[in-house]
Amino acid sequence: MQRTWLLATALFFLLLSIISCSNNPTLTDVHGFSNFVLDKNVLWFGAGYKLYRVDLNQPVARVVHDTKDVVISFVQVDDEKLYFGGINPLEGESTIWSLGLSNGSVEWKKEFKYDWFGGGYITTRSLVANDLLIVGTRTNLYGFNKTNGNVQWKIKGDWLEDGEFLTSILSNERLFYGVDAIPGNDPDADRRIAIADVSSGKTLKTISIPGMAASIPSVQGNHLFVKDYQSYRRDTTGKLHWIGELRLNCIDLDSGSILWTFQGYGVPQKSQMAFYDGLVLDVFANRLYAINEQSGTPKWQSPELEAAGRNPQVIEESRIIALEIPSSEKVVFLDFATGQLQDKELLNTLSSPIFIGQEAIYGTTNALVKVNIITGDIIWSIPVDSKYQEPIDD
Repeated sequence: MQRTWLLATALFFLLLSIISCSNNPTLTDVHGFSNFVLDKNVLWFGAGYKLYRVDLNQPVARVVHDTKDVVISFVQVDDEKLYFGGINPLEGESTIWSLGLSNGSVEWKKEFKYDWFGGGYITTRSLVANDLLIVGTRTNLYGFNKTNGNVQWKIKGDWLEDGEFLTSILSNERLFYGVDAIPGNDPDADRRIAIADVSSGKTLKTISIPGMAASIPSVQGNHLFVKDYQSYRRDTTGKLHWIGELRLNCIDLDSGSILWTFQGYGVPQKSQMAFYDGLVLDVFANRLYAINEQSGTPKWQSPELEAAGRNPQVIEESRIIALEIPSSEKVVFLDFATGQLQDKELLNTLSSPIFIGQEAIYGTTNALVKVNIITGDIIWSIPVDSKYQEPIDD
């Protein structure tokens, strides 16, 4: 009895110590940007805690809203509404706002409280469909009424780490997202892509995939392109061996059958594949591949890059591909015909760039810049406050 009491007392004081430390964390200054949205020659984005508006005809950054403590991770414009939100890194909670573009006033606000399973973290990009704003957290996908912010439907999932299984897309009024009903690498694992009705959130059908969802899926015509990952394989003796297999699958949406699979290696990451001129552009580890959309046959692979890339974008005017290298905070360029690296780069990129012709706009430390990607000349640089604070793991 005494031993049990001593153990309970020790656990109590350990928990109290953890809570006390979490209330006074060590902080560090960092910088960050949300996605960029270009609407009628006006650029919207979040930088640190602030929502900015920039008229590209008269490039001056204006603060539209200051959250004070929420780092803005996404911005979405729909008609005369703007939706934005993000995470409070100190409290582990997220908030979404709806803003009227005509008057700049907040129309509604939605908060996700912290829980032990990380349910308060927004993990997926926002989507707009019909009368809904769709946002995913670590534990749920929500369909919010755009007018008042009420939850119209909720799709509940298990605790999904950084939310990679719930990374969602919209196509033809259908919602696609990944599920992992029975996780793991064993044969009984159940990994699927769910297709749901946007208005109700109800599942219309599911499609099985070989491994866990490993990137942002895409739909082209009647084909679903999704990458899956299997980290380990069990041999005949029952021993697990690391394999790190990444597979790009082309799936027929009617039958659910896999039409072809391109085998590669690497680890999952939130990267959006690109499609251009009959090719799928996708990243495996530190190489970019151009893969025939119909057959799955590779046309070329890039040289080994200094680190893993993500989000390839084709710049049609120059027939080059922009590829983000997040660990180096840079964007490199490759020739579309051959995959060879070009002798130009964008440096100190703290956001995904948007391209207007041969010009790139992106966020760098406390500034928004516009650059000619051919000459490398800076066209303009606008000061913004992109700083925020996050706790350091001791």
